[in-house]
Amino acid sequence: PSIYSAYHHILPVRATSSQRILTNIVGPVCESGDFIALDRELEELSINSYLAVLSAGAYGFSMASNYNMRSRPAQVIVYKGEVILSTPRESIFQKVM
Repeated sequence: PSIYSAYHHILPVRATSSQRILTNIVGPVCESGDFIALDRELEELSINSYLAVLSAGAYGFSMASNYNMRSRPAQVIVYKGEVILSTPRESIFQKVM
């Protein structure tokens, strides 16, 4: 989003009836441009809540890299209510050994 002004629809994985708040969704790579959404109105979430970031680009596996020693994410397929792990999450120990 910081480079291409992309818009990613973001939903809580488990919907709640919480109040809506104005928030920023940011990534883990310690860069000023590492954000997914700014000034977005979303449900207020609790610690350990998950968000679904649709069409996630570089935060998904297809555009992921090991920049800043980040491991690439797992890939999960959801088909007819079934969740299938198609690619496991990388471990930094796989890279070192």
